[in-house]
Amino acid sequence: MSADVNDLTVREPDPLEWDQYDDPTVGQRIPLPVKGVYTLIPTEAPKPGMTKADHYLQFELGPLVVQDPGQVWDQHEIRYTRVNAKRWPNKNASGLADYLRSHGYAGRPASNGEYEQAVVAMVNHPCRGLIDWEARCKQCGWRLKGMDKFPKDETGAYVTRVKCPTCSTTEKPVEAYANAVVKVFVGPTA
Repeated sequence: MSADVNDLTVREPDPLEWDQYDDPTVGQRIPLPVKGVYTLIPTEAPKPGMTKADHYLQFELGPLVVQDPGQVWDQHEIRYTRVNAKRWPNKNASGLADYLRSHGYAGRPASNGEYEQAVVAMVNHPCRGLIDWEARCKQCGWRLKGMDKFPKDETGAYVTRVKCPTCSTTEKPVEAYANAVVKVFVGPTA
């Protein structure tokens, strides 16, 4: 159990001018991996759960660390990737099985327990995934999917922040920030 803040002898916080806060991301470009297939390393145990609509086994994978030595996005962490055991429509495949196969896993799990054992065993072992960009407006939920749809700056590089076309006004632009996401796990690895 954590300590109650009232039981601690700590100083009061320094006052901040919240309306003029120095956002650490303003003026900086976040180095996201460009769209492509990368080796990824899951670094933490996955969190089990289930899909909301139909209650299939689902895992939220721990941070997936991009392995691309020499590139600015090497070691970039991709978070909140979910895979589940529901079959893809009209395919004999699932996101969870794709994830396992991308590790080179040759087993054939048939129960939730077998899937759980296999997914947990993949921690710290490489897999491969197709990475792309996605931005979402926190106010209205608008999304921009696909790096190729993001605007470019004067140098021709893709920018990682976009104005929400629904919430932004001339007086108050609302920005959505790009995140790297795993579109699909590919495999098996060599």
